[in-house]
Amino acid sequence: MSNNIYDARGLTSAIQFVNGGSGNTISNNICLGVAATPTGNGNVSSANPTITFLVSNPWATFGSEDATFQSAASGSPAAGIGTGGTNAGAFGGPSPYVLSGMPAYPVITNFTTSGVGNTSVPLSVSVTVRGNN
Repeated sequence: MSNNIYDARGLTSAIQFVNGGSGNTISNNICLGVAATPTGNGNVSSANPTITFLVSNPWATFGSEDATFQSAASGSPAAGIGTGGTNAGAFGGPSPYVLSGMPAYPVITNFTTSGVGNTSVPLSVSVTVRGNN
């Protein structure tokens, strides 16, 4: 398990991680609020949840604003602690989450034409796109 952000705010006991077994490695994770991740392997415990994301409490908008779970622009304890120096969490790593499930390429939002064109009357085209990356 790697590159995760665990919300442990308000817990009275630590999250239990099993760091044994064949091929199990717990690394480059961050735990908010309490010391719960195993020591070493790039894990961060007791991180401040109010400076981790774009807003101090993204759970207050959960379900309506997936963008709020992006790492804060500066000072986030999740910045650069993921494998290979990426950010921890859904927006980091080799295959980051794309806002609202949009593909990482431009999307045509409007396309209009004058209808017909020929060598003497050119075809007029208007295309509007939105970039998603």
